Amino acid sequence: MAPTDFQITRHATAAELRAATHQHLVTHEAWNNHLFGVLGAAAAGGFPGDNLWLSAARDEVVVGCALRTPPWPLSLSYGCDDETASALAAVAASAYDEAFEVNISPHLAAAVARGLEVELDEVSAQGIYRLEVVRTPHGVPGQMRRAAEWDVDMVCQWTLAFQDEVGGGIRRSATELRALVRQWIGSGALVVWDVDDRSVSMASARGPTPNGVRISLVYTPPEHRAKGYASACVAALTQRELDAGRKFCFLFTDLSNATSNRIYRAIGYEMVGTLAQYRRR
Repeated sequence: MAPTDFQITRHATAAELRAATHQHLVTHEAWNNHLFGVLGAAAAGGFPGDNLWLSAARDEVVVGCALRTPPWPLSLSYGCDDETASALAAVAASAYDEAFEVNISPHLAAAVARGLEVELDEVSAQGIYRLEVVRTPHGVPGQMRRAAEWDVDMVCQWTLAFQDEVGGGIRRSATELRALVRQWIGSGALVVWDVDDRSVSMASARGPTPNGVRISLVYTPPEHRAKGYASACVAALTQRELDAGRKFCFLFTDLSNATSNRIYRAIGYEMVGTLAQYRRR
């Protein structure tokens, strides 16, 4: 059960949770960028279903939050102390019958396991990167352009290939994926790197936070790799977002992928933390 000095609130909507926890989340904006992304998407009509929106307050000050949009994992905010994390996990466990995975900062793993009353094993770990100033790669041919309607088939194929490589995630039907890709294209989130009128790489800018945006879905087909295209594409997209008024950009990398971590550091991204996925043992 939650400690007596906690007030744990289950909010009716993502918009309510976002309003209640804004100051808490923005204090560690880079670390909590994935939560901002989920809350924004949910408030815009995404994630229908039996969702969980929790905040924890002590002396009327928010000290943590948790959310779950089944079948996606439970996520807790960075900035929780161990007692808060354990209390939020306990309430989450009581809200669902089935076991589920958890996305958290590794330093909270033991506390969350206590709250869930289970043992947890780490499945994967991602580095959280942040950039304020781009170091543009030189000597890479081509240019970035905004993705267009004629790119839909290609982007769908590349998205599936990306998911196969990174693992995890939830497979959408072909119809759902095409609709999602069209949404990304229509919003201007998705860009493509072209060389001699041939598309060789892509990236997207989605999941905005109050002062930044997340760079994601970075993919280059195998035949076009090791030529600097992904670096150039990410650098150009990041610069576009900074020029539009963002103070910084974020991205996640698989910590086991030395190449991607090296590429992002070379263009100015710095690792500020780790987000790990855990599964019940």
